[in-house]
Amino acid sequence: MELPSNAASERARMVTSQRNSIRDAFVTTREYMSNRKYAQQLFHQYELATETQKHRNLREYFGNCTRCLTIASHLQLYLQVQFEIKKEDSAHGSNCSQRHVAFCVSVFLWQAVQDDTSKHGARIAPYHPRRTAANRINRRNVKALVKETAGPGMVLRDVPEPKIRDDEVLIRVRRAGVCGTDVHIYDWDDWARGRCKPPFVVGHEFAGDVAQVGRLVTDVQEGDRVTAEGHIVDGRCLLCRTGNAHVCPYTKIIGVDRDGCFAEYIAMPATNVWHLDDSISYDVGGIHDPMGNAFHTALTADIPGATVLITGCGPIGIFAVGICRAAGASRVIASDINEKRLGLARMMGAHDAVTPGEVEAAVKAATGGLGVDVVLEMSGVPAAIHQAFALVRVGGRIQMLGIPVKPIELDLPREVIFKGLTIYGVVGRRMYETWHQMTRFLRAGEFDPTPVITHRFPMSEVDAAIAAIKSGEAGKVIFEIA
Repeated sequence: MELPSNAASERARMVTSQRNSIRDAFVTTREYMSNRKYAQQLFHQYELATETQKHRNLREYFGNCTRCLTIASHLQLYLQVQFEIKKEDSAHGSNCSQRHVAFCVSVFLWQAVQDDTSKHGARIAPYHPRRTAANRINRRNVKALVKETAGPGMVLRDVPEPKIRDDEVLIRVRRAGVCGTDVHIYDWDDWARGRCKPPFVVGHEFAGDVAQVGRLVTDVQEGDRVTAEGHIVDGRCLLCRTGNAHVCPYTKIIGVDRDGCFAEYIAMPATNVWHLDDSISYDVGGIHDPMGNAFHTALTADIPGATVLITGCGPIGIFAVGICRAAGASRVIASDINEKRLGLARMMGAHDAVTPGEVEAAVKAATGGLGVDVVLEMSGVPAAIHQAFALVRVGGRIQMLGIPVKPIELDLPREVIFKGLTIYGVVGRRMYETWHQMTRFLRAGEFDPTPVITHRFPMSEVDAAIAAIKSGEAGKVIFEIA
């Protein structure tokens, strides 16, 4: 039985009007869509919404932002119109099913976004959800150390509190470690000029408490005590997908390539967050990044029972001393020109802590003239690098973390090839093998890094903190932020 022509015309007008409204709503809210996959997930929900009760609850699917609620309103009305049409058709003998109506709606909505992405690209700017009452934090300015201009120094400024995406967490920073990289940025040397683009918040070592979590985060909760891996990788390249994310060519480093942790709050991807045991202090949590460099350098070599030479006793080198002792090295020899740092190396368990002029005699005495099994080169000083190649035994291994300021020459046949050496370049921390190793060593109580922390400053005393590092009289320097 046919419907009256005027009723059919009115029905068509209503459907067309609502269809256009939905399409307009999607166009105006495209900045809220992270990518096509997210849209597909939403539309899958629509396709499953085949019961009247679910139709009533469709607004909940969009309950995170006002513009999405606009979409929900249009969709709710459109489904209601279609459902009324279905009932009217049923009354006149139509076989149209409610599932078919929902399916047609989902197809139309997906096509609307397909049309939109064809104009604006498959990847659309992410949306930022509204904070719920349970986790709302009033937006305000927070204190942060900022590299404002391309020149020496840093300044303490009020900056907007970071906003998080759905897959990120907001962390209230308690402690932050000051690193040699921060000194390079402070001094604005050749490396910093070539890598960094002010203005940005500096700092990449920290620990704190989770203040807010994004709506897609399931394994991090507000109040968790955490630190984080400061290298943010793409997760999809060949290296990331073969267990080598630490050398991802698309790595972005906090405090270098994006805003860092010398601030009261920092936003981090949840995948980079690492939980701290209750027994781990914020001080120790805040230096997991450099500790991780030391763990990576040491434990990718065969340390148990080995004789080990560590050239360079900056904080990472001193950490490596304690790690090698905890890992069962039979002899640990540490070398540096700074007596203060050699004292810290002794505190961390070095059997011999000597100057570069004394190191050859110490190695020969400890190895019967053979040379050490493993060298951890932590200084980047050309003389120390050549000494490392000279004092490692034939068939030995050199782990290279220190970065020379300028290119250096090597006699490859004499220093490397005919000695049959294995050389391993250390970049960051293995994700997340190194982090598990750190946690287990700390839990076991065999490794305690706290003696290495010698100086603490508030962020307002950044000049004094940098000066302490440059003086050579400091071990690890940290900012007490909260």
